[in-house]
Amino acid sequence: EQMEEGVQFAAKYGAKVYVAANMVMHEGNEAGAGEWFRKLRDIGIAAVIVSDPALIMIAATEAPGLEIHLSTQASATNYETLEFWKELGLTRVVLAREVSMEELAEIRKRTDVEIEAFVHGAMCISYSGRCTLSNHMSMRDANRGGCSQSCRWKYDLYDMPFGQERKSLKGEIPEEFSMSAVDMSMIDHIPDMIENGVDSLK
Repeated sequence: EQMEEGVQFAAKYGAKVYVAANMVMHEGNEAGAGEWFRKLRDIGIAAVIVSDPALIMIAATEAPGLEIHLSTQASATNYETLEFWKELGLTRVVLAREVSMEELAEIRKRTDVEIEAFVHGAMCISYSGRCTLSNHMSMRDANRGGCSQSCRWKYDLYDMPFGQERKSLKGEIPEEFSMSAVDMSMIDHIPDMIENGVDSLK
């Protein structure tokens, strides 16, 4: 009910509501997905953002008419990938954060699929969220919405020559080590992204 109210509120101001369903499914997670997608369609959700092929198939077959966008979690980095998903009925692809401006321009030249691209936010140490560090460090699944951002924690570094005892590098480096300390900030490049054919900014 709250989601439907939110969709109606957004519509008053000419805005659209999208729902991210970009988890990596495990066996049994598909139960109820079709009914859920139909409810989203019926309350007026503009599109669902999905990465798992099984969920894409369920949404397409059990909730016809619901627009499907490919999530950045699917790591789309080339025009052939966009064309593949276009043939399966997807209308927009959220590119992987790792795509360069030059690659973006080339992709735009070779496909008419709608392109969405990130302009801010965390840069994953892995490839567009395909990481299990959080799973091991905190038992929270990064690919199912639970990332604890373990790559941003502060770590001590050790030198561990083969067959020898490890040696702490504390004091030899200026500060504690973090694997992923820099966020994306593309605000100064938004005009270039628009010129290169991006349809939507995330």
